[in-house]
Amino acid sequence: MKSILENFGLNSYSWRYVLNGWCLLLFGVIIWDFITSNGIPNIVEPVSVIYTAILAIYSTEKEFERWHDQLSGRHMGEVYVIVWTILLLGLFIVGMVFRYTYIMPTEVIATYIAVISILAITKKSKGFYLKKKKVTYLK
Repeated sequence: MKSILENFGLNSYSWRYVLNGWCLLLFGVIIWDFITSNGIPNIVEPVSVIYTAILAIYSTEKEFERWHDQLSGRHMGEVYVIVWTILLLGLFIVGMVFRYTYIMPTEVIATYIAVISILAITKKSKGFYLKKKKVTYLK
């Protein structure tokens, strides 16, 4: 049976590169939008949506792999949350210090919330998996 990601022609390892590429692209778009004081709002939204969709697909696939004991490699989701937090706090602080008039697009905030939510869900799923595996091992 093919995995979700294999239906798109790539394995989960390849999709990690796709996800990282879109993440870097989105960070660049956000920073460029900040520098240009909301100069590219028509680009922020679609890139945010595509990144969120790829992150959701990738995370779902990794959880399916975990629950079917096929998880290959580790990918620390906390790193994404830390980098996202640094980026947004950095923009907020720079904006305050230099009295820069920048309005953070709602898509960026929604994407940040999605990243945190996906991490929380996958952490909970991992906890359930480890608990189930421990109970099965003890039987």
